[in-house]
Amino acid sequence: MSRSRILSVLYTLYFLLLLGAYHVCVVPSYAHIGFASDFKPANALVSLVLVMGLSCIIRPSGRPSGFLLSLIFITGPIPALVLMANANLPFEFGILVTLSFTVVTFVAQYPWRFALPAPRLSFSTTLAVLVSFAVLGVVALALAGGIRYLNFDIFLVYEFRRDAADAVPGIFGYIIQTLSYAIIPFSLALAIQAKQFTVAGLLTVCSIMLAALSNHKAPAFVPLLIVATMWFMSRSKPEVWLVLGLITAVIAASAESLFSIGADSEAGAILSDLLVRRVLMVPALLDYFYWQFFTDNAALLWAESRFGLRLFDNPYGMNAALLIGAEYFGDKGTHANTGFVGSGFAQANHFGVLLYAFLIGLLVAFVDRLGQRLGSAVTTAAFVLTVSNAATGTDLTNLPLTGGLGVLVVVASITASASLSFSRDAGHNWAPCGEGKAGPTTVP
Repeated sequence: MSRSRILSVLYTLYFLLLLGAYHVCVVPSYAHIGFASDFKPANALVSLVLVMGLSCIIRPSGRPSGFLLSLIFITGPIPALVLMANANLPFEFGILVTLSFTVVTFVAQYPWRFALPAPRLSFSTTLAVLVSFAVLGVVALALAGGIRYLNFDIFLVYEFRRDAADAVPGIFGYIIQTLSYAIIPFSLALAIQAKQFTVAGLLTVCSIMLAALSNHKAPAFVPLLIVATMWFMSRSKPEVWLVLGLITAVIAASAESLFSIGADSEAGAILSDLLVRRVLMVPALLDYFYWQFFTDNAALLWAESRFGLRLFDNPYGMNAALLIGAEYFGDKGTHANTGFVGSGFAQANHFGVLLYAFLIGLLVAFVDRLGQRLGSAVTTAAFVLTVSNAATGTDLTNLPLTGGLGVLVVVASITASASLSFSRDAGHNWAPCGEGKAGPTTVP
């Protein structure tokens, strides 16, 4: 059986398993925030058909684009279609999600020709600078006041996050995001690829300390995600292994909830609560809230963004994340951030969604281009957090500065042109150019 057919079967199986996990892991404890239990066979059938249709347009190439598109699919459209089936959401919402991912996929797989800069910076210098920034950033955060709210318990981060943010200058909001989504992921991927495990260990400590000082969960999981991504990309069928991994996690989460395995332990709650609810289903629910609210109310037209040039007044007096937090959760301090479907619709309705989908597709295609010079494993690992964040976690206009995308693109472009470049052979092994392997290959 071809890889495409295997993936189609796995995507369908994952959809069906998540359909059940929703009722087992999410509804019992979180129905009050919008996770309704209103299963409709007609919605489920339409959702299944849409999942099967979308699975046919993703080309499993083994390159960064194939892996990243699969990641977007299983964390974005599939959970949204599960919600449409289980909560009786309108077909229009499901169609919009399907159309947006179709745009992302076709744009990402189009053979764009990106021109990259060609500065010559040694690998050792690049890595040393990145590690220095990571260490200095963590130390500066601690000395600026973050040490007062040092917390290593990820289940208590929401109790201290606001106080921890108020305790340090506002500039650290940008520094934390840049370290979390750009500098640490990229330098850690480079260190692992070059087998500099001491450096990789230091960066892992930096990432954990960053999470503890800022009271954000994401940095704590960065090392695990980078290692997992590089392992997946070292396999001959990375997309298959990715979906199999998530299928296994969903089955384990359902078992934990059904049989109360580890019900009284924090470790047992990670899969059912953090994975199924927070990572997979909350972004889908927020996308629907955004779609529902801005279907009946005026769009923002980037009134709160520098990219909108402040041409329009904001009729609500707050950004979309705070607005949805206040409207649906009754808390004006809740940042209900979501990805490109919800945030794009908030800015300019259907046009905004399609524009954001096009730009995310371009980003994925650009990562493919970088992968020709840097290597697919390193490039995918470096950008996996940023692409995932764009898909399900933030407004696309926040990425260049707040999300660290600008720094990541610049640093990755410089390093991709450095003397130590990596190339991919048929077995997905990477090595420095000039050390027994061919130079960078060209994406056909």
